[in-house]
Amino acid sequence: MSLQSAARARFLALACLPGLMVAAVVGCAPHGSTTVLKKFPSRPADYPIFLAEGDVEEPYQTVATLKSPAYEDFEARERGEEYLRKRARRLGGDAVIWVKREPVVRERFGFHPTGTFRAGTRLVTSYYYTGTVIRFIRPAPTTP
Repeated sequence: MSLQSAARARFLALACLPGLMVAAVVGCAPHGSTTVLKKFPSRPADYPIFLAEGDVEEPYQTVATLKSPAYEDFEARERGEEYLRKRARRLGGDAVIWVKREPVVRERFGFHPTGTFRAGTRLVTSYYYTGTVIRFIRPAPTTP
């Protein structure tokens, strides 16, 4: 291999490196998950979705299980609950039951104002929400 070919190969390898790094970071980004058990038509965007930490008394059908992306502490509750509500509407649900807030600790690289070395890794606690989307079973209307 000539000197010029080696330089070209090195240049191409270094040119591809940022793209590979972006792909690795995007692949590790947090994301939500949905396991759909039964399909229903979507609800309107303003349909009220009830959230409960436990079970409900009314009879229901299980539609899906949800897991939101992980959000940092200051935004976790609002964004996590909104994620569950939007997904439940899209799946045709009436409520989300067994809602839980689960912590996850991640290592992040960035500016750390209280550290000796102002930049570096730090541990960040994020939270994700899980729940079960349900649709209430309502009796058929009776005709006189």
